[in-house]
Amino acid sequence: MNPMKDSVAIMDDIMDRVTQTEMWNNILMTDPLIQDAEEELSGYLEALEGIIPSKQIEDLRSAAWGLSNATDYPAILYGMRVAQAIQDVTANPATLSQCILDRVTKRRGG
Repeated sequence: MNPMKDSVAIMDDIMDRVTQTEMWNNILMTDPLIQDAEEELSGYLEALEGIIPSKQIEDLRSAAWGLSNATDYPAILYGMRVAQAIQDVTANPATLSQCILDRVTKRRGG
């Protein structure tokens, strides 16, 4: 039994479920940035119609979708890390204040 390997497997299952929720799918279908990017990609791919085979166009669309999906896990994990950092700092605001004071002092040449 390998506890880290087991933890990674559990996390992989959780992340897979997160990206399969109705809410996640709604974000993918309605987020303006995602919609704009999809329209831009579709425009470029449509411009290739008749120039390259349809199979290659579908392969490009599939590769773009694969790249997009590949960012899901890192983005979610980064969001979790950011949330944890916010929680850690709010539990000890003096540390943030000291960081800001140190930065101001450094900028002033001290």
